[in-house]
Amino acid sequence: MDFTERLTKAVLCLTLGGATLVAGCQQEKAVPREVSTRITWREGDLVFRQGTGAAGHAVSLADTGGAYSHVGVVVLRKGEPWVVHAVPGEPDFEGDPDRVKLEPVDAFFSRARAAHGAVMRGPDSLLAARVARHALDMYRRDVLFDHAYDDSDTTRVYCTELVCLAYRRAGHPVHPARRCINLPGVKHAVVFPSALSPCLGLTRIHTF
Repeated sequence: MDFTERLTKAVLCLTLGGATLVAGCQQEKAVPREVSTRITWREGDLVFRQGTGAAGHAVSLADTGGAYSHVGVVVLRKGEPWVVHAVPGEPDFEGDPDRVKLEPVDAFFSRARAAHGAVMRGPDSLLAARVARHALDMYRRDVLFDHAYDDSDTTRVYCTELVCLAYRRAGHPVHPARRCINLPGVKHAVVFPSALSPCLGLTRIHTF
């Protein structure tokens, strides 16, 4: 059993009605929120969401005080905002492995996937554009999702690892705080989404 499954199962055991919640989320259609038209986007903006499924609730339980369970990097395609993000359990087709994905921002923030969310922006637009290019490169290389949550192995990435790696490859290494997760047989120090804003100097420009 991989780390993501352990974390999710732990939350389902601790949360009454967890199975019902997951089933409901799977049946709900991905009704979009029209976030894409509400702001002027910039490449390298970071988008945060609190997931509606078991994995999102697992991250929230582990990251005490964190408002969001997932993060992605914005790239512009013909002026439209798309999100590069590493995510488990959201296949685009049967047999689609957990991997780095690219999808429109309104799909990322759909009501089936996001209970609430935010758009945040760093102070350096040139750096942010380089970050976006490196994030997009990970999508184009079909980088898989890192179920081991191992930052030392960059052949696979989880969501915050993707952001940190893109910054490092853009020439700006970042060192967000890491926190340990303790589960039976598993102990990891990971970067939660809440750790990114302080080390990147992000400004919140939109929330819902």
